[in-house]
Parts: sequence; C-alpha cells; structure tokens
Amino acid sequence: MRPSEKQLRQDAEWALTWLTVTRSIPPKKIVIFGSGLGANLAAEFAADHSEVAGAILDQPLQDATAVIFNDPRSKLVPAHWMVKDRYDLDAASSSLRIPSLWLLAQSGDRAAALPDAYRTVQTQKTSTWLQLPITADPHFDETLKRWLDDLPSQTVH
Repeated sequence: MRPSEKQLRQDAEWALTWLTVTRSIPPKKIVIFGSGLGANLAAEFAADHSEVAGAILDQPLQDATAVIFNDPRSKLVPAHWMVKDRYDLDAASSSLRIPSLWLLAQSGDRAAALPDAYRTVQTQKTSTWLQLPITADPHFDETLKRWLDDLPSQTVH
C-alpha cells in the first residue's frame, strides 16, 4: 500500500478520534497543524472539522501537483492518470469555518507570496511572513502566542 491523500485523511480522522474519545480532549482545545503538503492536508481536514479550535498552515502549496505535472519527464508517462491526489488548497480554504494562521516564507514582495487560496477564506484568518526555517524565526513564538490568544476563550490556551 502506498501513501495517498485518502489514507492520510483517514489517519488524521483516527488521530482526532483518539484525542477526543480516548484522551477526552474537547475538540475546541485542538489546533490542526500542517507544513508544506501537510498544510494542504491540514486545510482539507480543518474544512471538514469546524468543531476544532483552528488550523495552522505552514507554507501551504497553492498547486501541490504542479511539481509533478510541470516536470518535462511527466510527458513520458500518463502522469495525469497516475496521480490521483490533488490536495486542493483552493477548495479547502473556501470551506474553512474556523480561524486559520498562514505561516509564509518571507520574500521581497509580501503580496506576491500570499497564496490565492488565502483570499478565499471567509472566516478569521491571519497571515504572517517569517524567515526560513519558520520555527527558528525570532518572531515565530510571538506570532503563534498572539494567534492562540486571539482564539475564542473556550479554546486552546
């Protein structure tokens, strides 16, 4: 069996069930986190679970399959038939109903780095640009603390 978007989503479902049922952690105390392709998965998962406190998306990929389909070697095989996973950030972000924090790698022109999917989020959202690696940026801890403090009072603290 190879990893797939469907299997990763199922693993995330099991993890949430384990936290809420086995560990008795209320969903409003859970924040979903993902980095890179995992951020796309976290956005999809969070879109389906409005009962959790929020989602932190560390450098989500606007087009997760572009790397595959834009590679000239993909023309040698039926890549579009072989790759079924899409990790659709646009669909997930437009369906988000919980607060989200978007951590983006700093670039010279901040507006250019903002994913199109961010603009489709209809609920509380925050974006911040940090130096790579994001967790080593001196502003990371402050950004995370401020975002968590802004969550509704019945959630994570």
